[in-house]
Amino acid sequence: MFEINNKEYTSYEICGSTIYEIKDFYKYPDQVVKLVNDISPKWHKSNEMKNRASLNGQKFYDLRHHRAIYGISEVTDFLSDICKQPIHFKKNIFATNIFKFIDPSFNKYEDNYWWPHNDSGYTGLVYLNEQTFPGTNIYTRLCEQESGTEHSTPWQPKSNYILEHNLKAEYNKLVFFNGKKLCHSMSVTDNLFCDIIRFNQVFFFSESKKLEKNSSAFFGQKS
Repeated sequence: MFEINNKEYTSYEICGSTIYEIKDFYKYPDQVVKLVNDISPKWHKSNEMKNRASLNGQKFYDLRHHRAIYGISEVTDFLSDICKQPIHFKKNIFATNIFKFIDPSFNKYEDNYWWPHNDSGYTGLVYLNEQTFPGTNIYTRLCEQESGTEHSTPWQPKSNYILEHNLKAEYNKLVFFNGKKLCHSMSVTDNLFCDIIRFNQVFFFSESKKLEKNSSAFFGQKS
């Protein structure tokens, strides 16, 4: 299912950091989409939903898959070789981002960006929607930090950021960038995600962990 179709990447620099892109990444992308649809996702940060300050499940759906599925290690090993960082999770973890607005009036994209943030190291995204749209934004942060929390105040004023680059979302396209160095977030530029579900597979790597010479000895096989 996770057999790589194309390993030839293009690379370029944004804000002094290398971004990689590969089109037609998976040999069987439709099977990956089927997997996403066949397995029920879980609420992202579900512990915060006990507090009514979290708007997840009220104004929008923010869901995740996070489970061990054999075969993903081919992908994580390939990406680890590129970025020279170990996987943040165990290497056979299947993870996704799934998002849709419940309340269209909450889509305040004209004056705001959706929760710019940083990750632990390199971040990989495989876009799985059939539609092509602005996928992921890269920013320079002008503010000290975001105000509030991801699910209580996801919209952050555009005046606090400089939009440096947009990574276009195309079906079965991989984008790979240093999510720790590059502030980023999903791009919302219209009402598309009021009508369709935005979903992609994600890979997180860690800048702080040591990359072992023998990756098979380092990475676990199950969560």
